[in-house]
Amino acid sequence: MQKLPIPVDKPRHLNLNSYYLDIAKFIEHFQENNFSGCIHFRSHQAEAVLYFDQDELLNSYYHDQKGAAHGEEAVSALVNGTRSMNFLIGVYDVDPQRIYFWANLTTAEPLYKDLNAEFTDLEGLIKKMISEKLIGYIEVVLPGNNGGYILFQNGTLLSPTYRWNGESLVPTPKGFDTLVIKSRESGGTFHVKRVLPERQKNREQSVSDVLDMIEGLLQTLEQVVGTNRKYKDRFDTLLKKKFLEKSETFSCLDPFLCEFQYEKGKASFTGDAAPGELVRGVLESVAELAADLGISRQLGQSLSPWTRRYAQKIRSFGIAYFQDLISASE
Repeated sequence: MQKLPIPVDKPRHLNLNSYYLDIAKFIEHFQENNFSGCIHFRSHQAEAVLYFDQDELLNSYYHDQKGAAHGEEAVSALVNGTRSMNFLIGVYDVDPQRIYFWANLTTAEPLYKDLNAEFTDLEGLIKKMISEKLIGYIEVVLPGNNGGYILFQNGTLLSPTYRWNGESLVPTPKGFDTLVIKSRESGGTFHVKRVLPERQKNREQSVSDVLDMIEGLLQTLEQVVGTNRKYKDRFDTLLKKKFLEKSETFSCLDPFLCEFQYEKGKASFTGDAAPGELVRGVLESVAELAADLGISRQLGQSLSPWTRRYAQKIRSFGIAYFQDLISASE
């Protein structure tokens, strides 16, 4: 399995065993206590890491022999995985000014890939990234599964530089000099990646995550409504009417503004509202529409897989109908 980038120089808790923990509540604890850092989960079959910035879960990754996941899917895969596997857990504090880099190393945008040390000098590449005011990093891959990361903020080198020590990333007191020397002596490969500005990246990822969640919800609602002869072929009209009713509270749902649209099983959003506001508006609309049509129970049964997948996120909105669905699925 690919190694996950985990900064381990500031441990808070080490070698906790998932067998003795309620993982969902464990995650919620750190999410609610202004934690800036990461939680690393490792077993023989799988590995995961969750990155937190104050009260926000910035990003998460999970991988095993079957594949990889990130975001909400990674959290769900981890919680499910702890039911059949024991994980050793490490909790690490990370400087709030650095956490955003670590949270997005795996999904950063490639700028230069597979630069060979035979033709590219690492020190020269560093100077080039400084001049280009890079927001991102250089990943240095050296023979023997070694190497590290050199971080940049608007072209300024961030200290410390991290290098691999076995399965862990540790700070090197000599900065990038060690990586430069080793790349000249034994060769290596360099990858340069750009991390999007924090607000843009967070928003793009958040909107993408919530649209996946909303699509699954509305697709199920559409299927259930379609089985009722009385409402067959009227789903679009019924949904837009409900959104119009809710638009006084959630302007992003106003059908005439066309910021949020659901057509042919696909959801899209072009407005400026916070993703959480969009989700709350849709959840309230669906719960009310199901009650209006007398299909709440039928919808709840059909939503069982969706409810289990998004239980952690749904809980935060405190909407009675969906809280009851979560309780029924546990």
